[in-house]
Amino acid sequence: MTDEAVAAAADSLYRELWDNGIETLFDDRPDQAAGVKLNDADLMGLPLRLVVSPRNLRNNAVEMKGRTQDEATMVPLEDVAATVMQALQ
Repeated sequence: MTDEAVAAAADSLYRELWDNGIETLFDDRPDQAAGVKLNDADLMGLPLRLVVSPRNLRNNAVEMKGRTQDEATMVPLEDVAATVMQALQ
């Protein structure tokens, strides 16, 4: 899975979430490591974090973690928008 494929999948997911009325922040800073991005999301108090990665995409899923959850869960790509909307209610 190439970086371009991951970026395209993340962009597609971002657009799908916006199209479903879900305010979304897409952290596409190329100069920051994943750990920095995840830490920044926690510091900003974002209620949910979705991680699109080559490993997750090979499994046709994204990683979702709520701010108050200890563990992340894997969500199938086709269910992400519905799962996010349900989690935010």
